[in-house]
Amino acid sequence: MVLTPGQYWSDTGAMVMTFAAGAALQASLRTGSTCASNTGADANLLVEYKMQATGDTDSCAGTSCNGFCTALTSDPSNCGNCGTACASGTPCTSGSCGACTPTTCTAQGANCGTISDGCGGQLNCGTCPTGQTCGGGGVANVCGGCPTGDVVCAGACVNTTNNPSNCGTCGNACAAGEACVAGVCTCPSGQVFCGNACVNETSDPNNCGACGHACAAGASCVSGSCSCPTGDVACGNACVNETSDPNNCGACGHACASGQGCTSGVCGTTGAAVCGNGIREAGEQCDDGNTTNLDGCSSTCQLEQDQRVNSLALLGTTDSFCANNELGHTAFTSTALTQFNSSLSASIGAGTANQFFIFTGLTDLTGVSPQSGIQVGMIDGTLTDAYTTGFSGSSDLDWWYTFDPASVNASNVPLSQITASIVGSVLTAGPGTINVPNFFSTTPPTWPLANATLSVNIGAASAPTESSSGNPPGHLASEHLDPSIESFASMTTGKLCGVISATTLAATPIPGELLSGGADACSEGYTLTNSMLDMLVSGCKVLDGLVTVVNPSQPDTALTGTSVCTLTANGSHQVTSPPSCLAADGYSGYIQFSTDRVIVK
Repeated sequence: MVLTPGQYWSDTGAMVMTFAAGAALQASLRTGSTCASNTGADANLLVEYKMQATGDTDSCAGTSCNGFCTALTSDPSNCGNCGTACASGTPCTSGSCGACTPTTCTAQGANCGTISDGCGGQLNCGTCPTGQTCGGGGVANVCGGCPTGDVVCAGACVNTTNNPSNCGTCGNACAAGEACVAGVCTCPSGQVFCGNACVNETSDPNNCGACGHACAAGASCVSGSCSCPTGDVACGNACVNETSDPNNCGACGHACASGQGCTSGVCGTTGAAVCGNGIREAGEQCDDGNTTNLDGCSSTCQLEQDQRVNSLALLGTTDSFCANNELGHTAFTSTALTQFNSSLSASIGAGTANQFFIFTGLTDLTGVSPQSGIQVGMIDGTLTDAYTTGFSGSSDLDWWYTFDPASVNASNVPLSQITASIVGSVLTAGPGTINVPNFFSTTPPTWPLANATLSVNIGAASAPTESSSGNPPGHLASEHLDPSIESFASMTTGKLCGVISATTLAATPIPGELLSGGADACSEGYTLTNSMLDMLVSGCKVLDGLVTVVNPSQPDTALTGTSVCTLTANGSHQVTSPPSCLAADGYSGYIQFSTDRVIVK
């Protein structure tokens, strides 16, 4: 058989040769033009043969192809199937023509020992760390097993003699505070097991002297015995001072009559409470050493219930509560309301727009019990500048604010108030006149809202915060606030409906951005000589008159008399109607709001 140039292998196929048993067979491979003398030295010759004699039976460990026994996994002449030959020079690997790609330890999930690379070679997959052996966990060529003394719990090696999560056996967890000693859950020295935890019965006020024996409120546990502070005694479930406590005056449970105080353990009116002496006495909720309003503790030594507006919007609708809303429903377009309300919300959140409801005459600070004769007023103010760290205008419970002196009288009482009542945790007030924030200018800071009616839901009560550092939030220790007091912490779904007089609007300048040269100047060409009333009567269009933000409108409510004037303006859009008309008529408006409790000083 002769190979042509470029041919790397060839198969002669079946050849029948007869030879005697035990005869030696020779096969040689030669190269070059003189095959007889040039013996090849760089090739392999595979000879497959089968001896057969009378009585022999065929037996092939592989596959018989054309009478020859072969391995289909590696025979390039019969690769995968009889007669399927690989291209010249291409080996047969695992029954497919092509080179063999060795596998890896990672691919086989092995991390120790040696494994086959799948191509006739071996892979060394490393050794195991100290304490583990190859195959010790039951998986060949995978490190497993645990150090001496450890066992496998949930896939991890643990020592059940000292592991508090697997003490004595897998999954047996010790209680909080317990240690695992020699496979047994044990409390540290000096502690005993009580309920689900280890406790020290010599110092734990909830387990003083014995498991479950709790000391009275305010008492401490000393050497296994409950002890009240010096001067106090245990009474029921609390420590009290029988020399000054009107509910336990002279003896535990001996309460003084209403209005009486307890002095040296004796009830009486002698030495009755004196507001402003810096000592909280009978009938007082606080005493800060003065009789001044708007400092956290009122002039009558009662907690001041101040609520800051933390959301406010001018509505563009009417309903059964507020049937007339000329400003929001007619004058201002939805575009103007959206921009205005968004700007107002940002100012409230930043603490630059601050309006407060001030209450006097509250008999139940929680707002749960029905009550009447309450006075409600609104004032404005500023965030106390020195204490702004950690401030959030939308969540400022018991934060500090400074009131505007111009919005109160000499006694620090709001200039205008309306009478209110509470029924079913809903406060209603009016009709009357109450000052509301000037939505559009700082001049004046507030507007008198006539014919005002108010409705708002009272929120849940909580104990007023006490300042721990002398900074907000919270009341100062010098106010001597009664720690048992609770007051409503918020008001929600607030509605305020009323009328702003044309006179007030005539005294309010137009926002600067709507004036000529402003960022959103009205095409009507308003100047500093024009007022909000001028703009309401003549309207406002922006973007070269393409977008209307204020529709021309007229007062809709008579404040005095029964008729409403029709206001007129000159060529400069200045209202020229007589002052009597302006004083007699106004624009209705509808406000929605919510609040939370703050401290106004």
